Amino acid sequence: MKVSAIGCCLIDYLFHEENYSKSVFDEYRGTCSGDGGLLVGGLVFGERLAEFTGLPFDTLLRRLIPRPEEGIQNIGGPAIIALIHAAQLLYDSPHSFHFHGVAGDDAEYRLIRKHLAKTTIDSRFLILEGEHTPTTYVLNDPHAHGGKGERTFVNLLGSAARIEEVDDDAYRSDIVLFGGTALWPAYHARIDRALRRAKANGALTIVGTVFDFMNESRSSSERWPFGEESGYPFVDLLVCDALEAERMSGESDVENAAAFFTEAGVGAGIITRGSKEIVAWSNAKSIFGHTPLTYFPVCAHIDELLEQDPSLRKDTTGCGDNFLGGVLASIVSHGGTRCNLVEAVVSGGASGGFTLTHHGGMFHETRIGEKRSLLEPVLAAYREQPGVV
Repeated sequence: MKVSAIGCCLIDYLFHEENYSKSVFDEYRGTCSGDGGLLVGGLVFGERLAEFTGLPFDTLLRRLIPRPEEGIQNIGGPAIIALIHAAQLLYDSPHSFHFHGVAGDDAEYRLIRKHLAKTTIDSRFLILEGEHTPTTYVLNDPHAHGGKGERTFVNLLGSAARIEEVDDDAYRSDIVLFGGTALWPAYHARIDRALRRAKANGALTIVGTVFDFMNESRSSSERWPFGEESGYPFVDLLVCDALEAERMSGESDVENAAAFFTEAGVGAGIITRGSKEIVAWSNAKSIFGHTPLTYFPVCAHIDELLEQDPSLRKDTTGCGDNFLGGVLASIVSHGGTRCNLVEAVVSGGASGGFTLTHHGGMFHETRIGEKRSLLEPVLAAYREQPGVV
């Protein structure tokens, strides 16, 4: 199978409370969602944060992060991390993995190329002269949610602000994954057209979301739009977190959000809720067949490992992206047909949980097959966990 991913690829700079100023963080927090201030658990565009604070971005960054050199860098973004993870798990399969993104001709792009050279991904970037490669500053609070951790994202759009379309070849695939396209505002505004193109070529479509700051800043009370006309009828599988599901649907809880997506034409959906249960469902015509709305526990095996050895805990950055990658790997391993929703959730949940043991989204293998070998006992334990089947 040919698997393509379109969307977000960037460099994450990761910081913990020890590396950034908590007092300045509180000073720059927004008073309402989408006003341009820092949003705990959400994302704000750096350009808007600069407007909110009245400071040039470089100045406010230095106030917030006095020692930026102490941060940890890694490749990030829902599209690329999901694809890398699936490729790492399926390294010995005949499937091919292709990425389509955007960058500037700068140090961050060269760093991305260096990381991708360690993978089997065929990557194609639109390079925009005079623009910067997208970057995200990730502020981690490891003490939030009873020690489970929480993140705040400050994203600099750079070249992503200008991309409106990608190579035609991206749509000529067996599976097309759209990951984090809300970080490509012009492209995301017409996501319905992109989804139609993929479906017209016979592709299975998977959408993984991110917090849509652009639409949230326009209105924190109205439902986030999903294309010029609704793109939902062209989505075979939607994967998002609870906040994104509620803002996309306009509903106040995940059950009503799931009902909205089903009515709108989505074939199947998975909603993550951090450390809480995962919600999933599918209709009869989907690749999974009919599955009623079901709650799945998160992977307890990871919690047990981290409790036994707290030094294993790194941060939550990339958990959702690797969850998406685990789901993708399960679907690809079934050839994109007659898939098992439970197995997809298990693969996603184990993959997302395992991400807590390394910094950032990408796991840097020291040998081919390393990540799969480390993940296999987690998958086995998760499958046997009460409430999973």
